[in-house]
Amino acid sequence: MTDPVAAVVVTTHDRPETVGRAVASALAQSVPVEVVVVDDGSEPPFVDPRVRVVRHDRAVGVCAARNAGLAVVRAPWVTFLDDDDEIAPDLVERAVAAATRSDLPRPVAALVGVEVLGADGSAGRVLLPPPALARGADFSLDEPAASGRVANGLVVPTGVLREIGGWDEHLAAFEHDDLGLRLNATASIVGLDVALYRMHSHAGPRLSARWEASAAAMQRTVSVHADAFGRHRRAHARYLGRIGFHHLEAGRWGAALRWAARGVVRDPADRRTWFYLGASAAGPNGLRAGRRLVPSASTVPFRTLTARRIRKYTRRLLDVPRALVGVPCAVATRALVWRRVPPAHARPPRRALLCCIYRARNADVVGRMVDDAVAHGWDVRLWALDAVAPSLAAHTVGTGPGAKFPLVDALLAHDVEPFDWFVVADDDVAVERGSIDDLVALADAGRLDLVQPAHTERSHRELDFTVRRVGSVARRTTFVEIGPIFAFRRTLLAQMVPFPVGHSMGWGLELDWFDLERDGARLGIVDAVGVRHLSPVGADYAKQAEWHRLRGLLADRGLTTVHEIQTTRGVWRPWRSGPPWV
Repeated sequence: MTDPVAAVVVTTHDRPETVGRAVASALAQSVPVEVVVVDDGSEPPFVDPRVRVVRHDRAVGVCAARNAGLAVVRAPWVTFLDDDDEIAPDLVERAVAAATRSDLPRPVAALVGVEVLGADGSAGRVLLPPPALARGADFSLDEPAASGRVANGLVVPTGVLREIGGWDEHLAAFEHDDLGLRLNATASIVGLDVALYRMHSHAGPRLSARWEASAAAMQRTVSVHADAFGRHRRAHARYLGRIGFHHLEAGRWGAALRWAARGVVRDPADRRTWFYLGASAAGPNGLRAGRRLVPSASTVPFRTLTARRIRKYTRRLLDVPRALVGVPCAVATRALVWRRVPPAHARPPRRALLCCIYRARNADVVGRMVDDAVAHGWDVRLWALDAVAPSLAAHTVGTGPGAKFPLVDALLAHDVEPFDWFVVADDDVAVERGSIDDLVALADAGRLDLVQPAHTERSHRELDFTVRRVGSVARRTTFVEIGPIFAFRRTLLAQMVPFPVGHSMGWGLELDWFDLERDGARLGIVDAVGVRHLSPVGADYAKQAEWHRLRGLLADRGLTTVHEIQTTRGVWRPWRSGPPWV
């Protein structure tokens, strides 16, 4: 077995909905890594047989949790990952290579850039570290405008981090400045001008949003590293102003004014310190007014955010007249097609298997789909990402966090011989016209091998190509998307399963399926069965990271967008007895 190049220490506390994504990104590294998950008192406990788990029965805090992971690491390098973030597949490889090749005084650590993604996975700010900080420099104080986050993107020799004492366990938040200053005193740091760590904004609790704890931690850092701050007037002044702003966020108006004023006194010529003082003077009411204009969770500039909102709501508005036309046409199409295709009550039971990875909060939506499948004689296999829903327990064969397609592989890993069709569904999709049995019946009638139902006009989607077409029962296409529902015939099982490594959330599989079509498989979209995706695409995973990866896969094929592989080869009209390609 190849020795790991580095260890990735993931600390988690009560985030079952995101820790799977973090662990998947750690396991997907391009070089061998050791993955250690420190479960800091989560309920229920974190379980994943693929990684080493260090369990705390009660929460001890992020710094103590990281130190617990550091203590058991065997690899020569170590990096840290929060349970609500993720890392690019080549982070470890590129960071270790940069540190090894660096001409800076030894030892050398590496610091990668951080991309702060929006709550919807959209691109946001990119924080890039300084290109080089020689041993003895003062970390972020030397170039405060360029500093990244050491807690999120540092790859350091394990022995060096142990020698300096690891993380300061007195700090409940904002621990990266202290560690960076202590590390830079004994090691050089080479910076990579590429964002390989992806930080996700979300509505849940973040340590960085614990304003009172952050202010206290920053005050301790100023006190412990007084000599370093004394050498950098402007950085010191801005740090004091930020302490004031954190006090303001915590509702401590008096403390906010005192610390912001100290920043102005330290460097009266710096405009940013005056901004902190002005914000502190405006008080909590001014802070609330600012939040109404630009939500605090947003990482996107206000102008860009406004333009995106206008486009989104304009699209939603235009979907209304499309639906006014689409709904009655869909009803008429179904009435015509079922004269030629046996209706549900006249069909023999199908040998089909429904697979779904679900979260407990979507149990009702999944339950309706399961009831439909069981009523038509299907088998059902479910995987619970968090808690097993009581109503779905009879069909739940696995539980635990993870990415979608590796878990679908687990559901399809055994006893698949009896089935002629396999249907994979998301947990946030509702069939609005017809049933999933209708989907397979029409695929059979159309001699299609890999299909998806069409999106209704009000469905959340990325591509208009998949919205149902007026006057169409089904289309033979060169494109089928990975969700929210797709179905494939047994004849494609060996070619599709297991799904290729690296497609953890599936983006890019459409390119492989395009190749299947060129090799003779028939792909299609069944317009007579409409589904509504209830959640925005990528709301619960790293949508922006998937976009980046998809663009790379497209570039490898000489393509720019997936639109270039979306072609309709034929349309089955409802007044015809069968599709034109049969």
